[in-house]
Amino acid sequence: MKNSSWRVRWGLIVGMMLGVIFLSACTFKFTVSDEMKYYCETDTDCVNSCGYGAVNFFWYQEQEEPCDDGCAWDGMGAPQCIENGCVAFLENGTEDASCTRK
Repeated sequence: MKNSSWRVRWGLIVGMMLGVIFLSACTFKFTVSDEMKYYCETDTDCVNSCGYGAVNFFWYQEQEEPCDDGCAWDGMGAPQCIENGCVAFLENGTEDASCTRK
C-alpha cells in the first residue's frame, strides 16, 4: 500500500509541473471582435483606413489593409466618435458618408 501511495503523490507532482510548464508556454492574445469594428468611446479610439473607412483602432490593428487608396487619402480629416461609432470626416469638417460604416 505504501508503494502505491508514493506513486500517486509522484504522479500528482509531475502532473502539476507539466501543467505549469504548459500554461507558461501558452501565449494569450487579446482580440477585438468584428462587432467592435466601429465602436468607440472617444475620438482617439477611431482611425481612418483605406478599405474599411473610419473604424476602431484596435480592431484595425488585426486586419490586413485591402487597398492603397480610398478612405485614407490626403483630403480626409480626423475621424470622430459620435454616439459610440467612428465617423469619417473630410478636412473641411463635413461628414464623409461613403467612408462611414463601410
